[in-house]
Amino acid sequence: MGNPLDRVWQFVTSGNRSKLLGIIALVGLLAAIPISVKVAQEQQQSESRAAESPSSSSRVPTTQPTTAPASVVAASTPDVACQVEKGVDIILVIDKSGSMKSATSSTDKTPRFTRVKEAAKRFVSKLGSKNKTMPVADGHKAGLVSFANVKSSDTSTVSRLDSPLTTSLASVNSKIDTLTADGGTCMQCGVRFANAELKAKSREGVKKVVILLTDGRPTHKASGQVTVPAVDAEKAAYDEALLGTNSIGTIFYTIGVGTNVNKEFLTQFAKATGGQYYFVPSASDLDAIYNKIAIDIVKGTVKGTVFNDKNGNKLKDSGDAGLLNWKVTVRNASTKSAVASAMSDKNGNFTFNDICDGSYTLGLTLQSGWKRIEPTSATGYTFSITKGNTFSGALFAVQIIPTPTVTPKPTATRTPTPTLTLTPTPTTIPKPSITFSGNPTHVDFNGTSTLTWTSTNTTSCTASGNWSGSKSTSGSQSTGGLSQTNTFALSCTGPGGSTTKTVTITVGDAPTSTPTLTPTQTPTPTLTLTPTVTPTPLPNHTVLTLDLLFNDIGIGGANPNPKPLPCQRASFSATSCLSNQDPLHPQRPVRVSVFDTTNKLVAEKNGIVSYDTFSGTFKGTIDMDLLSSGNYYVKVKSDYQLQRLIPGVHAIQAEKVNNLPQAAFVGGNANKDSALTILDYTMLIGCYSDDRPAVACDPQKKLATDFNDDGKVDFSDYNLFIRNLSVQNED
Repeated sequence: MGNPLDRVWQFVTSGNRSKLLGIIALVGLLAAIPISVKVAQEQQQSESRAAESPSSSSRVPTTQPTTAPASVVAASTPDVACQVEKGVDIILVIDKSGSMKSATSSTDKTPRFTRVKEAAKRFVSKLGSKNKTMPVADGHKAGLVSFANVKSSDTSTVSRLDSPLTTSLASVNSKIDTLTADGGTCMQCGVRFANAELKAKSREGVKKVVILLTDGRPTHKASGQVTVPAVDAEKAAYDEALLGTNSIGTIFYTIGVGTNVNKEFLTQFAKATGGQYYFVPSASDLDAIYNKIAIDIVKGTVKGTVFNDKNGNKLKDSGDAGLLNWKVTVRNASTKSAVASAMSDKNGNFTFNDICDGSYTLGLTLQSGWKRIEPTSATGYTFSITKGNTFSGALFAVQIIPTPTVTPKPTATRTPTPTLTLTPTPTTIPKPSITFSGNPTHVDFNGTSTLTWTSTNTTSCTASGNWSGSKSTSGSQSTGGLSQTNTFALSCTGPGGSTTKTVTITVGDAPTSTPTLTPTQTPTPTLTLTPTVTPTPLPNHTVLTLDLLFNDIGIGGANPNPKPLPCQRASFSATSCLSNQDPLHPQRPVRVSVFDTTNKLVAEKNGIVSYDTFSGTFKGTIDMDLLSSGNYYVKVKSDYQLQRLIPGVHAIQAEKVNNLPQAAFVGGNANKDSALTILDYTMLIGCYSDDRPAVACDPQKKLATDFNDDGKVDFSDYNLFIRNLSVQNED
C-alpha cells in the first residue's frame, strides 16, 4: 500500500486528504536458488512464485492401465504416458531473435539456436513415430511459427507462419532447418500467427496446443516497429494468448531458455491458458522438456474449488472463503482405486494437469468438525476425460458443524410434600402490537413508497424481506425506486413475545422504450447479485468479455482519477501506488444488461469476473445466449458498486466473442440502494476502526464498507467514499 511519505503525497495531491496514515513496510530479500534442469522440480518452484499458496498434488501408486498421476512433485518421479493416445493439433512457436546466436553454454560454443532447432526436430520426429500407430485422420498435426521483427526488408527475420498445420511432419522439420536467428523479439506476433492458424485449420474436437520457446523478454508489439518496454510487450503477448484460449480453447506451454527470461511472466502466461511453464538453463537440455510435453499434451485437466458455504445455498457467494489444505482425490470410476490427490491452495482451488482419457470420480476428504453441503456423497463428482479435455467447475461446499450444547442431567431429589397455598392469578404480559402500512401500495415502475409503523409493548424491531437491519419501535422510511413488486416485513419483540407484520408494494410494468437514443438511468433490482460459476460459453452463443476496474484495487483508483499513474503496470511503483494489489475476494458477481438503441432491455445475464494480477483488473466472459447481431448499450452491476454504462455503442456480433472496452465501477454503495447517500456514510462510520474500535458494525456491514477489500474499514475507505460522492447515482 506504499510508505508513509508516498501516501501523504498521493492524498495531498488528490485534494481530499485531511488525515495522514503512516505505514511501515517490511521488505524481505529473496535469495535466488539454482534450480535443476529437471522439469517437474522447476515447474513446482516456478508455480510457487506465481501463487502465494498454490495447490499441491501427490502421486498415488496404481496398477490400473488407463490411469495416470495428477502431477509430478519430484525430479525422480517418472512421467507415465497414456496407453491410448489421441491426436493433437500443435503449433511450435520459436524465438529466432538475435540473442539466439549466443553460445549454448560456457562449455558448448555451438550457437544456442542450433541446439533449439535440433531439439524441436527431435520432438516433431517423436510425434511422427506416434502417428505410425494411429489412423491418419486421428494422428498428430504440427505447424511452425517463428518470431523476431515485426517487419523487415530481410524476410528471414520477420515473424511469420513457416509451416501450416500438417500431418507431413517431415516437411515441418525441413522448415525448422531453414530458420536463422537475427532481429528483435515480437512475441505477440508469434502468438497471433499461431492463433490464426489453429482457428482456421484445427480439427473439431481435437485438443489445440501451442509450445512457445524463448530466451529473453519481448521488445516489440505487433502494432509497430518501435521498441517498447518489456512489460508492455509481455502484456500484449499475454492478451493475444487469452484470445486464443477464450475463442477455441488453445492451451499454451512456455519454455524459458537461459537466465534472461522472465519466469514469473511465462508461468502466469501458461497457467492462465491451462498449460505449464518449463525452464532450462541451457538449450542443450531441451530434450527433457519436450519429452515431458509429449506425454502431457495428450492428457486432460481437472479443476475445482473447496469453500466454506456459510449460508448452505450450494453456491460460492462473495462472503464464502476458499479453504486451504483440503485433500481432493481422483479415482478410477470402475475400480475405485486412487489415481491422484491434490491439496487446495489458499483460495480453495486445486488442479490436476495430467489425467488420461477415461471415467473417474472426484471426491473430497472431509475434515473433522465439518459436514458436506454439495455434493452430499463422499463419491463426489463423476466425470470423463475424452481427447485430453478439461473438467472444471467442481465446487465442494462444506460447512462447520455447530458445537452442541450439553444439557446437565438433573440429579434425583426427594420431592417434598407440597403445602397448600393460595396462588395469586398471574398478571398477563401483553403481546407486542404493530401498525404497519405503505403509502401508496401501488406505484409506477421505479416509483417510491413510504413505509410507516408504530408499535406498543415492544423493545426492539427488525426488518426483513426486501429491507433489512434494526429499526426503531416507530418511524417511517422511503423504499427508494422500485423496479418490481416487493414485500417488506417488520418483526417487533417485547416482554410478551414477538409479532410480525408485512406490507406489499405492487410495481407497474417497465416502459418498453424511451424517446431518445441517449441511455438513461435504468431501474436496478434491489436483490443482491448471487455469484455463480461462470459457465463455459456454448457453441453458437454470443459471448461478451469484461475488463472492469474496482476502486482502489489493482490499477483502479477513485473519482476523479480512476486509473492513478503509479498503479498502471507500465509505470507501477510499489511505494507510490496505494491501491490494494491482493484483494480478499478475487471473484465478484456481476449482472450484465444489454439495451438496444431505443433503450429497451433485450438481454440480462449473471456471471463472475476474476481478479487478474497481471493486468490489475477484474476479467470474465459472460454467455449472452442467443443475442442477435446489432448495436447495443451495455451496463454492468456488482455488489456495493453503482451500475455503470460501458462507454460507447457496441456493435455486437452474434455467435462471436465480443471484447468490450474497459470500464470503471464507482464503489461505496454499502446498502445496495443504487445511490451514494447519507445511509451509506452512516454504515461506513459505524464500521470505521482506523483509530478507535468500530461503534456499530457486524461482519456483513464490514464486508459492505471495506471498499478496497483489504480486510479493514479505515481512512482509505473513508477517502474513497468522499471522492466518489461526486457521482452518487447509477448510469
